[in-house]
Amino acid sequence: MCPFGTWGVAARPAPDLPPGKALHASPRSGAGLVFPFFVGAEGRCGIHSPFDSTRDLSHLDGAMTQFTDYFSALSLLRSAFRDLEGVFDKLNPRQPLTRTRLVAVSSDLECISELCGKSFLECAIWSLHAAERQLEVEENAPVLSTQEMLELQDYQIRENNNGKPLAASEKVRRDELAARSQRFTEELLAAFKRDEDCGVDKELKKAEVILKANVRAFLFSCRSYQDAIYALFLISKGKQPGQHSSMAKGVEKSEFQGAIADLPNYKDWFTRIRDLRNLSKVGATCSVGLGISDVKVRYDDARNDRWVKVGGNDFSFSDLSQSIEMSARITKLVVGS
Repeated sequence: MCPFGTWGVAARPAPDLPPGKALHASPRSGAGLVFPFFVGAEGRCGIHSPFDSTRDLSHLDGAMTQFTDYFSALSLLRSAFRDLEGVFDKLNPRQPLTRTRLVAVSSDLECISELCGKSFLECAIWSLHAAERQLEVEENAPVLSTQEMLELQDYQIRENNNGKPLAASEKVRRDELAARSQRFTEELLAAFKRDEDCGVDKELKKAEVILKANVRAFLFSCRSYQDAIYALFLISKGKQPGQHSSMAKGVEKSEFQGAIADLPNYKDWFTRIRDLRNLSKVGATCSVGLGISDVKVRYDDARNDRWVKVGGNDFSFSDLSQSIEMSARITKLVVGS
């Protein structure tokens, strides 16, 4: 199957590489952000700087909006955590685990939100470079559209999972799409080979590995925080949360649904984040999509000995901002209830 997913962009699993030096500076100030090096069009790598004043920068507008949304969400989360600290003195002192749990999971969530955001910021710069490489290739080898990629995957899944046999016309269509996909893949790999020759590819892959690790950690941390905040909700209603109290059960209960009526999208968002966390937990294949305005980490719905469609299980920079905002807003609702 084509390693570039359904976006028609460079989305590829990076090999396991050492994460490199730790980056400790906060993204709030921009300090510590490591941006890849760029050289001009005449340089040996042929990488154009996105900050070149002679280039059209209109494609950066969407990226700037994402940055603004991320920092706004992070600010709201910190505000929510200050509100959360205000209820600690009201908790039963004979049950200190409730407080220590909330302190731990909120601290973890804030920390990994910063680290994950920093990784997305760095990969956003690399994505501009990947987009340029792709445009170079598409002049000679047009990429499959999303619909064509899904069509090709459907043929491959049917063949390899002993599904409905392909008709003769479908086999012809499959071969046509596969040949075009293969040509684009080969041309794109050749284009990125120039990055390998001058060492840029190593830096790009390291950024991808760090992003995947941070997204995985964020999904686990965010999911854990939702359970903790649901336990606080139960306490606020005079109930004793059990050892296995879970937000997965809470969103199905009418009492909690009423409490979050002002946050109507919460249940759908929570379900999606939980499903992504579960895919990460079972070891689903993970790759990074570059060459697009919104960098994505993609989990394939992989199963043993089966071919499955790739794409659709995506976590983007925009999703990170939404997840941070949702966590902040559910905190404020529960604290205020």
